[in-house]
Amino acid sequence: MRKLLLLLFLLSSVYTNAQDFNTLTHRAELLKSSNPKKALALYEKAINRVVNYRDKVTNEQWLQVSNAAADLTGKMKVPEYDPNRYRIDGEKFIERIAKLKADSVKCIFAYQSFCDGCNGISYVIHPGKRIPYFPSNEKWLLIWLDGNDIWMQAYGDNIYKPLKMNNKPLADFLKAHCNELPLQELARSRSKLSDGVTKFRFRFYWDGTTYEKTIANKADLIDPTINSDKYLTELSPQIQAEATIYYDRIKAE
Repeated sequence: MRKLLLLLFLLSSVYTNAQDFNTLTHRAELLKSSNPKKALALYEKAINRVVNYRDKVTNEQWLQVSNAAADLTGKMKVPEYDPNRYRIDGEKFIERIAKLKADSVKCIFAYQSFCDGCNGISYVIHPGKRIPYFPSNEKWLLIWLDGNDIWMQAYGDNIYKPLKMNNKPLADFLKAHCNELPLQELARSRSKLSDGVTKFRFRFYWDGTTYEKTIANKADLIDPTINSDKYLTELSPQIQAEATIYYDRIKAE
């Protein structure tokens, strides 16, 4: 009996793994014309695997499967398949912040590094009968301190898994200074910036108010006569280093 149960379990595992994102979307593609209802169900299964972190896909694959599923509904706008739900300020992002606040998490903020004057990435998404979705090329990292644990989750043109980060010094820093971080103003080391300069942006979600802080260039933090007494000066390099670790882990896991 135990051998039979083990065999059934193994067969079930093989079948489940065989129904991965690529297999499901390929089957859906073949059925789009002959059986659109079944094709849509297969696309939904593929989408479900991604949003539950079971399969990883490229940005282009995610946009294409969302677009393909929406096409099969015959509607011009299909909110449940809209990739915007998973981007910064989208439905899932807002839900995450609301849930964290409901759980009494006090230290919640978003971080983004971006390049002025740099070229972004674009994808060709074939439009169906609806208005097509287009990539935003904007990725933010949501960070929160839950007790003594730091969590990070990226939001952008894909689905990114939340990960717990092991960094006690950063956790202690956030616990000590979370109330001051969104309120301190940064001085500028120079007024004019050239193209191709990397900027760093923070959004702090404190007590029902959103505070946004932008570090326009590294000189705003490096010059010892400017901003040396600001907590954001200490936070920025720590978050940059931790963000690199997060994205490396996302690729590896």
